[in-house]
Amino acid sequence: MKTNGILVLQSDFGLVDGAVAAMTGVALSVDPSLRVYNLTHEIPPYDTFEASYRLLQAVPYWPEGTVFVSVVDPGVGSKRKSVVARTGRGQLIVSPDNGTLTHIDRVIGIEEVREIEESVGRRRDSEHSWTFHGRDVYAYTGALLASGKLQLENIGPSFDPKAIIRLDGKKAVFHPNEKIDMNQWFAERDASIQAAAEELRRKKADRRYVEKGNKDEVFRYPVSLVEEKDDSLAEQPVLTNEDLVIGVRPEYLKLSPDGELTGEMYGVMPTGMESTIKIAVGNYLLTGVIFGSELYQIGQKHAFSMDGDNILLFDRKSGRYIAAGTIRVE
Repeated sequence: MKTNGILVLQSDFGLVDGAVAAMTGVALSVDPSLRVYNLTHEIPPYDTFEASYRLLQAVPYWPEGTVFVSVVDPGVGSKRKSVVARTGRGQLIVSPDNGTLTHIDRVIGIEEVREIEESVGRRRDSEHSWTFHGRDVYAYTGALLASGKLQLENIGPSFDPKAIIRLDGKKAVFHPNEKIDMNQWFAERDASIQAAAEELRRKKADRRYVEKGNKDEVFRYPVSLVEEKDDSLAEQPVLTNEDLVIGVRPEYLKLSPDGELTGEMYGVMPTGMESTIKIAVGNYLLTGVIFGSELYQIGQKHAFSMDGDNILLFDRKSGRYIAAGTIRVE
C-alpha cells in the first residue's frame, strides 16, 4: 500500500524528559521530509485500554496512508510481538501486540497484521537496547513505512488478524431514561457556549465590569486511579464530543456473584452499619457503599454490577449534565 508521509506518535512517556524528542529525531533521521504529529503522550503508564481508546478516537479522522506509532508497552523486553496492522480504512498502526489494537479491530476492522522482523525494522546499532523499543523499533519502523522506504509486505511474516491480543474488556452501554438526540444536544451546547462568550466580551468592554473569579470554569471530573500520575505540568487533552463521563452514586455499586464486572478489593472503611469500599478495575478505582457488617479482604476478587436508573451522563468538554439512565454491560 502507498503511505502519505504522515507519521503520528502516541505513548505513555509524557513530555517532561527527552523520550518523545528522541522518537521524533529517529523518524526525521530516516526522512527529514516526514510530517510528524503527536496524538498524545499522556496515556497513564502501561494503560493499554487508554491507548486503544485514544487510537479509536483519532485514527478515523486521518487520511488513508497515515502511519501511527503507539508505544504503551508493559511487556517491553519480553517475548511479546511487535506488529504492524493495516486498518479497514487504509492506515497503518505500529504497536506492541498487547491489546492496544482492540478498539480499532472492533470498530474499524483490521485487514492485515505482520510481525516486525528486527533485522528489517530496528535501528542500526541498537541491538543491545531492550528497554527503548519506542525509539529503536517502533518510531524507526513507522518512519520507514511513512516515507515509503519500506513496504508493509516486507516488514515480516503475516498472521491471522483474529490472533492479535485483545483486551478482555466489557462493553458498557448507557440507556437514557428518555430519548435524546445527541447531535441536537451538542449543537445547543455549542450555541449556548458561544452566546455566553459573546456576553462576557460585551461585559468586559465596560470599564466598570469586575470579573468574578473562576465560578464559570468548566468542572473537571476527578478520576481515581490506583497509580496516580502527576499531570500538573502536562498539556490539557483535546476533548471531543466522544469524551463523556458516567457518574455512578456509591450506593448503586452492588457486590453480587452474578455481577457482570469483576474487580479487586482495594480499600475498605467500615462506618457502623455500612462500609465504604474501593474496587480496582484495571488502573481505575470505583467507590461503593455496602450496607451490612460483612468483612472484606484486601486483594480479594469480587463480581459487581451498577444498578439503578439514575446513573448520570455528563459531557466532559463542557462539564454539563446530559441525561440520567441505566448501564447495561455486554
